[in-house]
Amino acid sequence: MDVSDEEDMVQPPRKKMRQNEYLKEENDSLRCQMEAYKNEVDLIKADLKSEVSIRDDQIEAFKKTLQGMQQFHIASLTSTFLHIHPKGASVDYIWSFIQQFDKEIRPSDIEAMLNQYPTVYRQITTGVGACLERKWIFTGFETTV
Repeated sequence: MDVSDEEDMVQPPRKKMRQNEYLKEENDSLRCQMEAYKNEVDLIKADLKSEVSIRDDQIEAFKKTLQGMQQFHIASLTSTFLHIHPKGASVDYIWSFIQQFDKEIRPSDIEAMLNQYPTVYRQITTGVGACLERKWIFTGFETTV
């Protein structure tokens, strides 16, 4: 019995070589699969980065459009207000009117918009000395010949 047990425990060299070759092939196969998965992950990451970049560009475009629409809204409210005040109005007076519609607007935003469109709005000064006052008038309907 001892002899037969020893024979069973010791594998023939050919069988060991076949098993080693099989393990090497399986190892190589697993490495190839792992490399393929890594490549697939890299491709997915690149696709996601490009999608995120496209979305970021779209968001920026929407922000600019919205900002332009907000400026248009402020300009239309200012034009309406100045049209019914033909003698002009100060920036603070315009601001107090527009603030009813846009709580986050600042007088500096309104003044920047007024300065941005010199063909539509003109600044005038009235009074003398300590009573000097800067006012804005709407000139959108004036025609120059």
